[in-house]
Amino acid sequence: MLRFLSIVLCALAINALAADDGDAPDPGAGWDFAFKDFVIAAWYPPPATRADYELVKGAHFNLVMTPRYSLPGVSLDLAQEFGLKVMIDTYAPNDKPWGGAAGEYMPHPSHHPATLPELKWLHERWGGHPALAGFLLGDDYGRLPQELIDTTNFLRDNAPHLFPWICQNNFQPKNLADNGNPLSDPQFYPMLYQAGLPVEQQAAMFCDLLERQRKACIRLKLVPWPMFNVSGVKSDSRTKWRRRSTREWPPGERRSLGGIALGPSPPARPPATLANREKTAWS
Repeated sequence: MLRFLSIVLCALAINALAADDGDAPDPGAGWDFAFKDFVIAAWYPPPATRADYELVKGAHFNLVMTPRYSLPGVSLDLAQEFGLKVMIDTYAPNDKPWGGAAGEYMPHPSHHPATLPELKWLHERWGGHPALAGFLLGDDYGRLPQELIDTTNFLRDNAPHLFPWICQNNFQPKNLADNGNPLSDPQFYPMLYQAGLPVEQQAAMFCDLLERQRKACIRLKLVPWPMFNVSGVKSDSRTKWRRRSTREWPPGERRSLGGIALGPSPPARPPATLANREKTAWS
């Protein structure tokens, strides 16, 4: 009898969880991103010059960021010329908000991501550019502050074809899903934060983190965008290993951003180029 009750209770618990998942909001509802390719990008905004964009294109990247605090027009035109897409970095100095006026935002000593009035100003001027893929709405966030919820909602309601990119330094995927942002881009950086550990330990830790992200994205209907930190890493094999690690993800889930954080180094060094070429082939 006790065993029977245990089975019944277990079944009820599973059904309850299924019901919760079914009732959960779909963060992808209302979005239809124009850029359908597998995103290969770097947390390295190249200078907006023809030589630098040619270098990035030759390294098999397909998306670039705009230089921080810079108007995006030149970057967008160059990207269109070289067949690249652009993510506009919306951060502005506190004393120089986009369009001259900012809404409320979480205090920071030097800068802030575009608030709603600023994003509207940026979108009004460059939102229709054919090279635009989306906006970096925020970086180094866990729970989304109201200003990022507002800018996410603005893009979904007015430009659902553009990425509402938020990079989380504190992995809180449910908060993204609850607020209608469908992109999961956490900062999983064992090579940076645990640089003193043996390489094998870093590898195991990174794989565990990727699996955690994968499961959360399936459960919450998010699109996984894992990032790969190789800033300061001089080993070509370690660089290529991190890029290849997403091969273990089922093909249907390989809608991710393979971001390489290269710091001040050009993003076209040989290991990055080789890894990007391989990723382009199997994605």
